[in-house]
Amino acid sequence: FDCRSCVCFHESDRPLVYGNIASLMRASGRVQPIAREEEALEAFNLMVRERLPEAFASNQAKLGSFRYHHYFVLAFAANGASMFDYLAGFSEGAWQDGLSDFLVDCVWVTMLWPILFLTVETLTSKFTQLNGFRERIYFLAIYGLGTAIPASAAYALLREIWSLAAKPGT
Repeated sequence: FDCRSCVCFHESDRPLVYGNIASLMRASGRVQPIAREEEALEAFNLMVRERLPEAFASNQAKLGSFRYHHYFVLAFAANGASMFDYLAGFSEGAWQDGLSDFLVDCVWVTMLWPILFLTVETLTSKFTQLNGFRERIYFLAIYGLGTAIPASAAYALLREIWSLAAKPGT
């Protein structure tokens, strides 16, 4: 990395950018307050070469950008209203009709939606260079997989709940 070989949108901005980098390096104490601009730019280049690979490596080691509770909030936003609807039905005495649906929604909110969000986020972050038609095809494929897999898991869970409910003595 060398900041002198970076592209500026307007070439006339280059002296301003270099001056800001030099000011940053002086203010952060990485160079002496009286250091020349060239010295500050070289110190900046060294800092970027040392720290940027670590930053990328630590970010790549993470599975997603968010923690579980962030995914949970997103999932609750997706299914929370229907869960409250089922709870309202319970208070009206319709608990048998909505119990299996409520349990499926609980599984979606606590497990399947967070897994779906994490999967889609991880897959889409791997191919940020795609654009145009390829980006749309990739998005549709990820969206299709992301909804088909959790939906089939929810269907299997719902079938299991129904089979348990149909057995006498359970």
